[in-house]
Amino acid sequence: MRKKILLCMAVLVILSSSIYGEVTVREIEMMIPTYRSGPDDPSPPLWNSRVYPYPMQTDITRDKIVQTHRVVEMENDYIKLLILPDIGGRILAALDKTNNNFDFIYHNHVIKPGLVALRGAWLSGGIEWNFPTLGHTVNTFSPVNYKILKNEDGSMTCVVGTEEWVRRMKWEVFITLYPDRSHFKTKIRLFNRTLTHNNGYFWVNAAAHAWMDTRIIFPPTDHTFAGGRRNPRPWPVYEGREVSWYKNTPYAHDYFCGTPGDFNGAYNYEKDNGTAHYASRFESPGKKFWTWGTAPSGAIWEDLLTDEDGQYIEIQAGRLPTQGDTWIFEPHLVEEWNEWWFPLKRMHGFVKANPDAAVNLELEDGEVFISLNTTRTYRDAEIRLLRGSDLVFSEKLDISPEGFYTKQMKGEDNTGVFRLELLDETGRKIIDYSTEKPEIPAPELQPNFPDDAPQSAEKAFLKGYYSLKHWNLEGAIHHFKEALGMDSGLTPAMRWLGILYYKIGKTEEALGLFENVLQRDEDDHTARYYRALSKKRLGIEQRLREDLHMVSRRAEYRHVAPYVIAALELKGNQYVNAKVALKKTIRNNPDDIKARVMLAAVDRHLGNKKEAEALLEQALREDPISPLILIEKILLTGEDEIGSLPDDPEYFLEVAADYMEMNLIEDAVRALEFYLRKEKSREYALIYYYLE
Repeated sequence: MRKKILLCMAVLVILSSSIYGEVTVREIEMMIPTYRSGPDDPSPPLWNSRVYPYPMQTDITRDKIVQTHRVVEMENDYIKLLILPDIGGRILAALDKTNNNFDFIYHNHVIKPGLVALRGAWLSGGIEWNFPTLGHTVNTFSPVNYKILKNEDGSMTCVVGTEEWVRRMKWEVFITLYPDRSHFKTKIRLFNRTLTHNNGYFWVNAAAHAWMDTRIIFPPTDHTFAGGRRNPRPWPVYEGREVSWYKNTPYAHDYFCGTPGDFNGAYNYEKDNGTAHYASRFESPGKKFWTWGTAPSGAIWEDLLTDEDGQYIEIQAGRLPTQGDTWIFEPHLVEEWNEWWFPLKRMHGFVKANPDAAVNLELEDGEVFISLNTTRTYRDAEIRLLRGSDLVFSEKLDISPEGFYTKQMKGEDNTGVFRLELLDETGRKIIDYSTEKPEIPAPELQPNFPDDAPQSAEKAFLKGYYSLKHWNLEGAIHHFKEALGMDSGLTPAMRWLGILYYKIGKTEEALGLFENVLQRDEDDHTARYYRALSKKRLGIEQRLREDLHMVSRRAEYRHVAPYVIAALELKGNQYVNAKVALKKTIRNNPDDIKARVMLAAVDRHLGNKKEAEALLEQALREDPISPLILIEKILLTGEDEIGSLPDDPEYFLEVAADYMEMNLIEDAVRALEFYLRKEKSREYALIYYYLE
């Protein structure tokens, strides 16, 4: 128990009498010491399916200069954020203005890349967004799109994100700061904008200082995983060491919380400050602590990645429990959820956090210690402690993010179950915590198929499926073929092998597999959908529309099959029929921005300018950094906002590919011509290849 000078004493920092301030956002040029990086590798990494068509970024130097970087600075009365749109859209730092500008998100004051990311160069510190491939993302050291938004409630948002060209999916993060809150919210939106199933993966990496007094806070659990969900380890004590303390892990290690939970973070006990993160376990069940370790093998990374800011750890959160997990992301679907980050002070740790508050409750040696931080102002709130149904104490208080609350008192009997509650002036519960130990479920391990076990067609198929989920395309194809060698009629293996063949361009082989599946199971809607896609690519009209209309009545494909039907109608300039199909798509999947832009394009061709403008206006409110929307807006109105896009020609190639998929070929050509007219356009062979 932390010692206090006085017992039976409450400490409460009085509220400032000032009215809430406002959120200010500035786009500034910041001079940052930077270790020079050479040009991207001109040789395409054809050997690396996780990176191509991106070039490698391995030419890093120890030539230190002072370089100007574009920074978005967001702040209110309580916290300040620094965002780097030209380095992956990462948050460079988050500072607690109420506590001597403590960087609760670690601020690396130098740009010093190390060879860590999928493409090589990687920057430590801040918060990084990783989608859709295992590892530090291909965009982490490159410019991404961004835009600043002013919201009706007085909050401000900086949207960062891009379309990733390996799998042609899209990620966006809406970073929002409120005038009266000490937290910032991140809304993550992922969009599989392709017509095929793809692996999905998302993890956010936040850096925090690593000091000898730093302790990691997990939701209630008794075990962790490393990498995948195998070989669980006890938590927090492992081999006699309490590994929740940073100082007790000598070597680099992943700790994935074994039980899904809503919060995680880190607390520095001697400095009495920390970092809290909240994301619902139903949306983001993965909670992780990463460390380089304290041994020399880990300590060397301090010098490799920073000059003066010291070692760091990472507080991470993911869409699935571990980084060995992926999901199959269905075509044209969107996944979206919110997370919150905020600083802590004068709490001596915390046991629970939500977007409104964090609490600590310690019962030890006949003493009770309570502490509280809130992310907004509460007047005439009530904090109370109960033992069973008996009230131990209750106190009214006013508290704001500028302050904190602590109370220490004698406890005559610390046995039994205690419950700490914070209520607002109406009696609504803001946060609560119980000392009752929750039941921890047994570890849920990932499937395992050892090579020495008896084999069967089903096991070979499952090995192929999990090879696919673990990014091993060649292994997946091998095991699917192996399964079909044991059972030539195993439809799951035929279906998935066909999907992989379709995606790598073996379309005729894929079509044959889908035909075989449907001969055995005519209700296999996935095989029917992909048979239609294969025929469309090969120019085969027979039963193409029938297949698409049939699966458009089924739940799995009613959101995307009409989109493909609309593209077929546009091939014959049947704009009215295309509009009917697109309205069906949007009715079944209103989050499909791509279909809504396609409908706007159809209205443009039909001369329905007002309808098209309304569609684009709504789409831009939801996705303000979409290159496809911005270029469609030029085609419709002549209003040119593409200057806000990075100068990389791949953005324009992606838009052209979208229009080609829609069978709007002339629009695709015009999109490429827009790039050639940009002031900073460069010679790029693929632009001319497409124009030919």
